[in-house]
Amino acid sequence: MQFQRLFAALVAISAAAQQQPQAPLIPDGGVARFSTTSNLVIVDVTVKDKSGKVLNNLKSSDFTVTEDGKPQKLVVFEFEQLAAEFEPPPPLKLADQLELPPVPTTNITLPAPGQIQYHNKRLMIFYFDFSSMAIPDQLRAQTAALEFLSKNITKDDMVSIMLYTSQLQVKTDFTSDRDLLSNIINKLPIGEMSELAGLADDGSDNGEDTGAAFVADETEFNLLNTDMKLGALEKAAKQLAGLPEKKDLIYFSGGVSTNGLENQAQLDATVMALAKANVMLNAIDVRGLIASPPGGGASSGGTRGRGAGGGSGSGNGRESINASQDTLATLAMNTGGRALTDSNDITGQIVEAQ
Repeated sequence: MQFQRLFAALVAISAAAQQQPQAPLIPDGGVARFSTTSNLVIVDVTVKDKSGKVLNNLKSSDFTVTEDGKPQKLVVFEFEQLAAEFEPPPPLKLADQLELPPVPTTNITLPAPGQIQYHNKRLMIFYFDFSSMAIPDQLRAQTAALEFLSKNITKDDMVSIMLYTSQLQVKTDFTSDRDLLSNIINKLPIGEMSELAGLADDGSDNGEDTGAAFVADETEFNLLNTDMKLGALEKAAKQLAGLPEKKDLIYFSGGVSTNGLENQAQLDATVMALAKANVMLNAIDVRGLIASPPGGGASSGGTRGRGAGGGSGSGNGRESINASQDTLATLAMNTGGRALTDSNDITGQIVEAQ
């Protein structure tokens, strides 16, 4: 039996709050003329009955959209039906094998004003934050994305790929060409900027014992590193803002740690940019299930100083992991998405986001 996800899309003009007055033009006749512009605001709605069945026979007259208590005009009312079953790739022909792979478009193509470019399409962005992932995490994200493309992509899915290392790169515009997408993901620069995934030492007693006689306090580096990660997400949101449709940004990350109020301004700016661009962020922690033994593990040493003798070392290690996941939860929940953590089934988490 085939199951489908059904969506109703509402488009409303926000005339009260989003009218942008412009300077009056005074022609030779001496009569001042004023002009305003209004922005279309898309509201995605899923309506179900008491049994959980999606209702697909609703009309625009069944809805009322208000802003600050004032009714807004419904300009467009459309029903969207998106497939949820895997679409097998078309059979490969000899002529296809002889063709050169297509060249990806490395920017987000925006529609003309008022045009809906992707109707009945699910827009997904695979955003790989390599600066927050160690090499094993980068490999897990790559493998899971390839498995999703080979087993779970549907005929209605359009996927864009973005990569952040030291700067944001659009690897391809939205496309349904799974061969092109797989080729790009296979060529991701594994290992690049993985050294930025861990926190720099802050000089506390609960830091990793490296045997060094002197430990520098690099807290400022951690603050800058986090701001750059969040700033890249904000930049991605602004590039996607020209598309009025709902976008699903799947954020592959090894966690992002903020430092209290120091990173709060950039975090707020990123959440605001995502929300204004109609982007729902689903954050996937590709570290999966994490064990943090008190005495250290294969990839990190135990704590030094007083933290090594008691339970505070293990506790602070777990607190650091929780803090990096809290940032993912903040980004997701404030944009309508979810933080998908503590699971080794990364492909399954992509399907959840889908």
